[in-house]
Amino acid sequence: MSEHKGQVVSYVRVSAADQNEACQLEAIGEVDRLISEKVSGKSTSDREPLKEIRPTSVTATRCG
Repeated sequence: MSEHKGQVVSYVRVSAADQNEACQLEAIGEVDRLISEKVSGKSTSDREPLKEIRPTSVTATRCG
């Protein structure tokens, strides 16, 4: 990871309660703050944790 100023905040989401976010957590590595949800990705309008994030750099990881 390159040098950065400020916090590294990561958002992890799986769409079903029986899914595991371990693969995503392994891929992102060490972070200062982690926001995690188990919710469908269909609608983002009512997801408060997602609204907290204002990304300057985004990396998507799909597992499985």
